[in-house]
Amino acid sequence: MPWLSHWQERLLDLLIVVFLVTPVALFLLRRNGVHLTASRLRTVMYAFTLWHLASWLLLALLAAVRGTVNLWRRRYPDVVASADRRALLGAGMALAATSALGGAGLLIKRTREPRVEELVIPVPGLMPSLDGFTLVQVSDLHVGIFLFQRELERVFDQVNDLAPDIAVMTGDLVDNSPAFIRPFARATERLRPRQLSLAVLGNHDFYTGGRDVAASLEKRGVRVLRNQHVLIGPDRRVIEGRSPVGALVIGGIDDPAGRYYDDGVGADLTRAFDGSPYRVPRVLLSHRPDYFPVARQHGVVLTLSGHTHGGQLVVPLLGSAARVITPFPAGYYRDGASHLYVNRGLGVVGLPVRLNCPAEVTRLVLRTA
Repeated sequence: MPWLSHWQERLLDLLIVVFLVTPVALFLLRRNGVHLTASRLRTVMYAFTLWHLASWLLLALLAAVRGTVNLWRRRYPDVVASADRRALLGAGMALAATSALGGAGLLIKRTREPRVEELVIPVPGLMPSLDGFTLVQVSDLHVGIFLFQRELERVFDQVNDLAPDIAVMTGDLVDNSPAFIRPFARATERLRPRQLSLAVLGNHDFYTGGRDVAASLEKRGVRVLRNQHVLIGPDRRVIEGRSPVGALVIGGIDDPAGRYYDDGVGADLTRAFDGSPYRVPRVLLSHRPDYFPVARQHGVVLTLSGHTHGGQLVVPLLGSAARVITPFPAGYYRDGASHLYVNRGLGVVGLPVRLNCPAEVTRLVLRTA
């Protein structure tokens, strides 16, 4: 690589090796029954990711410094000759190293600051008594390395300030380690919706242990919909048990990954709405947005999803990186009377970076159409 010096190429080699070895080492430890505590795992992975991100930035900045000094040497040979080239390179490298570390820390911090998005959804057949019924959605929390319990509690305080009738969480709640289940579940005790909190499981929850995630939430009053539904009455309260009457049905499905983990069920929309009243508006919580066309066929008027993180990187002119996996990368979509909203999520996967794709809390107000 002509734009890198010999030692910079060795740094790049080291960077790639550590990037590959660290996750494999943690996987092998877990496979052999060695489970790090939440705090230790977070410390290890946070330090690893900060170093890794800073190293990439450092390589880019060092290449820029080297190129700039060489350009100055060609264009202004007398000026550069009178100065100590090593001193110039040294000063530039010191500045690059400081900038890289500071930049990496700033990127990680800014990744965790959510933006509130608000939408009004017209719902045909919605009873006047439910006009203004409010759902507040968070998704893809990935509680663990980069989203801690105390930070999540602040987000949930923000959710409470938006005065939801129901707070919903649409999957990928915990980030791949059972060590993070309990801190996440404790944080949910902060939620104070008017009626109740609902959740569905995402693929990462099943990687972590879907039954354990669900059980921990249920103990703290969060109802986890695993191909199930709840019925909301005209008074906005939950109707327990089967009933031929109701004003709104909210169903939730497992992520397809559940087929290969735990009880092996996966997503089942028919089962999710089984026994619900006929001609009552339906809302679906689905971690993946790709169930939107099928949900429409099941009479669902609003599907709330996540999974994509909005791509995390939205490049001008190129768009969201999530377009390679779904036609619904982020935001609002409509097909006739059926609506889809894809939340950009709170957490991240891979490097903790978001570009033109801020974390999100969504407030959705249902209106009689």
